Amino acid sequence: MNVRLIGDLGGIDLSRKDRLNVVIIGTGYVGLTTAVTLAYLGHNVTAVDVDERKIEMLKNGKSPIHEQGIEELLPVIKNNIRFTTELETSVPNSDVILIAVGTPPKTNGEADTSYVEEAVENVSKNFVNGRQYTLVVKSTVPIGTNRRVRLIVERVVQERNLNCKVYIASNPEFFA
Repeated sequence: MNVRLIGDLGGIDLSRKDRLNVVIIGTGYVGLTTAVTLAYLGHNVTAVDVDERKIEMLKNGKSPIHEQGIEELLPVIKNNIRFTTELETSVPNSDVILIAVGTPPKTNGEADTSYVEEAVENVSKNFVNGRQYTLVVKSTVPIGTNRRVRLIVERVVQERNLNCKVYIASNPEFFA
């Protein structure tokens, strides 16, 4: 398993073949705003959520969150974005997968990373042989979480006897 820090994408020309297939897990504030922005930039985006109500709203051009400009952009980006609850059909042909799920506080105040870990496990179960993926943890998580993410990915890939390359990056969201 190679783990590399992902930085500048090197001047991608989105009018050509450089459009990325991006899957975003979670359609809350972080996930949805990121999905809409990447679709607006021309990438092929699939936004995945377990909440069927949210997905239906989005399919109907309605935002489940209040963020200025989101609903106005949904019809503009409709050819670059799709909304689904089906992770298994979204991950196999993706280039980049962003995890943007909640990390609510536990009773002791620590971040509960179980939703992140569950998402990573489910994503890894849908990798295919011979592919290269970049898995980005966008959820705000404590130091050391990406080590656990790497261990989950390695375990699932080994259990499935896959030969795929997975790069892991962190791009946490901070609200002002």
